[in-house]
Amino acid sequence: MNHEGREGREGFHPFSMRLPTPLSPEAEDAMTQTIGAAIAVHKVLGPGYFESIYKKAMHVELTVQGIAYESEKAVVVKYRDVEISGHRIDLVVRGLIVVELKAVKRLEDVHRAQVISYLKTTGLNGGLLLNFNVPVLKAGLQRIVTPKPSPSATPLPSHPASPRLVVGRARRTRVPWHRTSW
Repeated sequence: MNHEGREGREGFHPFSMRLPTPLSPEAEDAMTQTIGAAIAVHKVLGPGYFESIYKKAMHVELTVQGIAYESEKAVVVKYRDVEISGHRIDLVVRGLIVVELKAVKRLEDVHRAQVISYLKTTGLNGGLLLNFNVPVLKAGLQRIVTPKPSPSATPLPSHPASPRLVVGRARRTRVPWHRTSW
């Protein structure tokens, strides 16, 4: 394969198997750190607990690793110029990555749609769907990346404090997205 002239391109590595991503290097780093924290939690706890246990364990692990996050972040959905509250996200890591935690038999399309709706609402374009109820976390991990932030999104304000709220459900929407599995 001829790689001449490509060396100067940003993100090009002749031996890389990674697909190009619309995520910034900071968002990629946040995603990698979050996956590492989830693996650490899963190695200790394994499958079989309720989602709330994994959520609290992720809070502990992210704090121990010094990774900034907001828990159960409340966001507002706009419909016909009316703001509707009640949309909540399990974790927003470093203000860059949406994380939805699950402890279910298997991930369904509605779970992926939930993350996509969170990305659409927040204007972020990187998300993780983590199902801890699997023997190996790799089988329960889905990386979801949208091509670019939605123009109709309400950007997330950054807050140093983490409010604790409850997760809501979202309906599947048709949003172009790119998903790679780890």
